[in-house]
Amino acid sequence: MTSVAHAAPTHGGAHHAPMSFWRKYIFSTDHKIIGIQFLFVSLFFLLLGGLLAMQIRWQLGFPGQPLPGGGILPESMTSGGVILPSTTSSS
Repeated sequence: MTSVAHAAPTHGGAHHAPMSFWRKYIFSTDHKIIGIQFLFVSLFFLLLGGLLAMQIRWQLGFPGQPLPGGGILPESMTSGGVILPSTTSSS
């Protein structure tokens, strides 16, 4: 019967230092983590695109009507909604 000699690990059994969330998941070069990043980013943009498509359908279906809930970008957040009240206020 033959016996096989197994080589000892060359790295000495040392463990890697624990990485922070940013280092492990945001700035990763591991192909598995990049695949997970791609999955989450694609789902996010799928949701965002769906919401914007529904906003366009609402505007085409009910022209001149305000969007329910104020829409994704309410008038108070646009540049005109911020600049005009400050320049036209009487106080």
